Amino acid sequence: MFKFLRKYNKLILAVGGTMLMIVFLIPQAIQSISQQRASTRATVATVGDGENVSSEAWQQVQNEVLFMRRTGLVIRDLGGALEPEHWFLLVREAEQMGMIGNSPLSQMTPEQLSITAQIGGVNYAFAEQALSRFIGVESMLQLYQGAGKLSDRRLKKEAERLLHNVQATLVVIEAKTDKVEATYTESQVQAQFDQYKDVLPGEGDMPFGYKLPDRVKIEWIAIPASSVRDMVNQDSEAINGITLRRHWREYANTAGLPPVNGTGEIPALVREHLIDQVTQERLNDIAKSASDMLQNRRRGLPLSAGYIVIPDDWIQKQLAFPELAEQLQENFGIDLPAYHATGDQWRTTVEMSDLDSIGQATTDKYGSLLRLAQIVSEVKEFGDSITVYVQEDIAGPPLRGADGSIYLFRLTETDPTREAHSLDEVRDQVVMDLKRQTDFERLKQELVTIESKAQTGGLLDVAMSYDTIVQFKSSISMNNPFAFGPVPLPVIGASEESKERIIEFSLTLPRDQKAEDLPLAQRSFAFPVEDKLAIVVARIDQQRPLTVPDYQLWASTNRIQGMIRFDELNEGESIKAAFGLDELVARHNFAFTATSSDDAEADDDAGLAENQTASADDS
Repeated sequence: MFKFLRKYNKLILAVGGTMLMIVFLIPQAIQSISQQRASTRATVATVGDGENVSSEAWQQVQNEVLFMRRTGLVIRDLGGALEPEHWFLLVREAEQMGMIGNSPLSQMTPEQLSITAQIGGVNYAFAEQALSRFIGVESMLQLYQGAGKLSDRRLKKEAERLLHNVQATLVVIEAKTDKVEATYTESQVQAQFDQYKDVLPGEGDMPFGYKLPDRVKIEWIAIPASSVRDMVNQDSEAINGITLRRHWREYANTAGLPPVNGTGEIPALVREHLIDQVTQERLNDIAKSASDMLQNRRRGLPLSAGYIVIPDDWIQKQLAFPELAEQLQENFGIDLPAYHATGDQWRTTVEMSDLDSIGQATTDKYGSLLRLAQIVSEVKEFGDSITVYVQEDIAGPPLRGADGSIYLFRLTETDPTREAHSLDEVRDQVVMDLKRQTDFERLKQELVTIESKAQTGGLLDVAMSYDTIVQFKSSISMNNPFAFGPVPLPVIGASEESKERIIEFSLTLPRDQKAEDLPLAQRSFAFPVEDKLAIVVARIDQQRPLTVPDYQLWASTNRIQGMIRFDELNEGESIKAAFGLDELVARHNFAFTATSSDDAEADDDAGLAENQTASADDS
């Protein structure tokens, strides 16, 4: 017996130990399984007449939302990506209407569906079910949109207005300030400021706004490629007979250079090509040297979220740009690079494009060519960027002009978007706006005179009288099906109200004559544009009415019906009102349970259920 035990002691210990471990773990496993089942059966929310939504069912909802986000599926009519509770209620309503499962996935082949499942990180069956629900919800929304029927008469009348095309020539008379000598009381100025102090310029219903946009102060030095080229041209070591002949042999029959001949005379093209090449090499060396000198001063400084943590004494330690310019001149023998700075003047990010030639210079450091304005709009002080790491008091990457010129810049101060601290900060702009408003009121009083002048003397007479110009002919329609987005009008931009005024006027003209054959008095008119502080004078030159074939085409595809709904019934807001989250919550009596609301709202990438991600290989 002892011999047997000594011989098989290791095997007995292994088997016995395993059995003991199993016995020891069985209670814990049973408890874990029980807890897991209890967790999946836990109530996350209630809906309808007290129906419980289990944790397991809610996990399915979260997985479907995550799948849609990963694959780019969005409900555009409701503003794009949805929260889990919104998606749950949409699916529930679509199921109650019998829309789920009635729309086969005929648009996708099994191979396409399999690829979609892989992108979404789920298995084939899960992707098929989620897409079926997505199509069902989309079908429900389309059914709602198409529910309103339009009479044939109304359909034709509205189609004629929306798809009518006009060729018109415009004169735009903008309100100005230079001829206004009015004075305003302090209360008038204060009232104007108070009304628009929280509005950014160009974002309100009037062209007034005194909220200050992102602004910066900037300094830079410029190294023109032309000056480096002149230096290279005079460099006898870089450009001489030996280097020219060697360069000719290397690039003969390429880059537009002729083949080498035995005459000994080197073509001028060879010299120009070599000078261009050496110039670009020198410019690259200068840019690299400048970057190295700037980086040496900040070497060893800690980083936080990709940005440099600037020490208190950084202003004294950093390399000043005038000093950098002198070092580059000394090291490379170039002309002293010119130093520029906006000084005490703030510049908006948009105004960066107007800064001499640096405004059009670019860098590819961040993956794509970016101009200065694009870089500055991503500066750290305006909100951390995930791609562009530029911050105040730290030199940005060297920018290069189209000709290779180098621009080194640094933001010396930043001022993120904010309301003005007081009226005095924007007083000049407020007074100018009041003067523009005064001049606009004067122009409106002269509207009859302006229109009469256009009808008798023509648009040029109007333009000369009001110190403006006759614009190029514009193509105008209320809803051009071939245009991508609103088509802007000269000076006043995408003014839908102005386009509608012109279209409605053109529809009053005789149908049995061409517009261009009508007298000026019959096809010219003027109207004010309140939100642009301008008078528009229009002359109808040509018209292209909606044809019968076009009407039949657009009507048969429900395109015209959709145009009318969005134009008159505000369909985009209507469908949000019917299927928005708040409306669905109220309609379905949906509520999270008090203990699970925080967990139910979490839908990050870690939320994919194990039975979905683990079986992705099945696809």
